[in-house]
Amino acid sequence: DLEESGQALQAISFYKRAVELDPNFAAAYSELAGIFANEFEEQQSIEYARKAYALRDRVSDRERFGLDIAYYWMVTGDFDKETEVEEMYRKAYPRDDEPVNNLAVGNAIFLGQFEKAIQLGNETIRLNSHANGGYGAVTCGYLGLNRPEEAKVILETGLKINPDHGGIHDALYRVYSALGDEAGAQRQLQWASGKLMAAGTIGDLAVGSAAHSGKMRKARQLSNQAVELVSTNNFKDSAANLLAISALLEAGVGNFAEARRQAAASLAISRTRSNLPFLVNVFILSGDSTQALNLLGDLKRRYPSDFQVNNITAPIATALLDSARGNSATALQSLEHTRRYELGCAWGFLPIYARGLVYLCNRQGKEAAAEFQRILQYSAIGATNSVYPLAYVGLARASVIAGDTAKARSAYQDFLALWKDADPDVPILKQARTEYISLH
Repeated sequence: DLEESGQALQAISFYKRAVELDPNFAAAYSELAGIFANEFEEQQSIEYARKAYALRDRVSDRERFGLDIAYYWMVTGDFDKETEVEEMYRKAYPRDDEPVNNLAVGNAIFLGQFEKAIQLGNETIRLNSHANGGYGAVTCGYLGLNRPEEAKVILETGLKINPDHGGIHDALYRVYSALGDEAGAQRQLQWASGKLMAAGTIGDLAVGSAAHSGKMRKARQLSNQAVELVSTNNFKDSAANLLAISALLEAGVGNFAEARRQAAASLAISRTRSNLPFLVNVFILSGDSTQALNLLGDLKRRYPSDFQVNNITAPIATALLDSARGNSATALQSLEHTRRYELGCAWGFLPIYARGLVYLCNRQGKEAAAEFQRILQYSAIGATNSVYPLAYVGLARASVIAGDTAKARSAYQDFLALWKDADPDVPILKQARTEYISLH
């Protein structure tokens, strides 16, 4: 089975042929929806999920669970409803790996419930040693607990069974990066080279890893490779998503002109939940609040029930905009909506970082420092994350406000050591050096 071996993209043609032969083949539509959703091809995933859901009265109770899950995941974005159905499915069919796999992913990627993610991920792998989500959940869980060695053992065992499993190679890149094993991480990139199913490894993880070290030119080069790969295969939403991720990295380090250029390129391709949440923050950080509000309004109108829009994107955007206007109390209140989700691996520390920025803007040094320090506790997740090193700068600035010069000096030193090989013209690096010198 191509999907079970981690090569789901190669299964697309078979499922498309199946629905040509039988236009009422609900399971095939649902499988296509899931494959495209995992590749951030939102428009196609929604189209197929709706077709599957329209046929739910023609299928068995067991199949109906899967169709309902796909609908809440891809069409409405109602995470709580999706989880509720998954729990019912799991109770009704305890030997099926699908609901456990989905619950494992939800707890790891969206909620940051690391212990539970490990438990459910291991159960998924026990039920199906090929299941993609199980490996990702276990990896996120162990990295969240700063225990990458344990994830490595599980993944390397899984790779022996599934040598071309994209999800395992992706997870191994994360783990080797966390362990500082550059050779191991490079092996995953070599495997991924030229493979459409591995575009995310190159365009998200490798880009994040380069940005983590301040190597923005390298990050840009890797992003361009991934964008070209998915664009060549007509995966438009994926291309827009990768450009949006790269734009946010650029905005985060102060390369605002480049961030806006990439954001415009992303918007020219598509406007979906794949790219718009990133771009809202790009425009806020680069000083274009009007464009940010326009995109946020678009998201809210088109996806009124989506949990990411309502609990991550909108609260962060509202908080940063309110903070810039001097309304710190309102900003902090908005960020309370993110509490449940803020450690989820999908969000890259953004909710916590935003709270730190709000406190900084309000010159609450002690409170800001606490938020940035929280991020720095998660060094294993941080290894492929661009926000992680910026937390050192945030901590340093917060410590200056709090009057703790020694702590500020130490935080600047940690940042400058991490970015010792960074591109010298990155704005936040130049600012941090100037601020550090001023402490002496």
